Amino acid sequence: MQRRDFMISSASGAVAAAFAAVPSGAGAGTTPPALGEKAFRGQLGHVFYVYPGLRGVVLQLVALREAKFKSVPGHEQFTLIFQGWRGTPLKSGTYDAENATLGKFQLTLEPLPSTAAALRYRADFSLLG
Repeated sequence: MQRRDFMISSASGAVAAAFAAVPSGAGAGTTPPALGEKAFRGQLGHVFYVYPGLRGVVLQLVALREAKFKSVPGHEQFTLIFQGWRGTPLKSGTYDAENATLGKFQLTLEPLPSTAAALRYRADFSLLG
């Protein structure tokens, strides 16, 4: 086998191994959407499941606030506001989260002052494009 053939064969094997490592559902002809402002804006009013343990807590995305200024082109800064029911309060921290459209990801939440009827949480994003 010549060196050129060996290199092509090795590269093909590496690509095949990379696709084999993709979790089920993630490589089924679709690419998960980027978790940017546009993706979250499309989910306003929708449900997210946050997992502090084995059982999920239901939160609704109720607001998206853009940063007041843009410091660098391609730099996205925004805040998401979630609302949940009083049943299971969440502490400040990073949680596994899931949404029907955006899939599974991690989300860092900070509790906000809540109302008598609902708990509220904030998630801040600062993304370089």
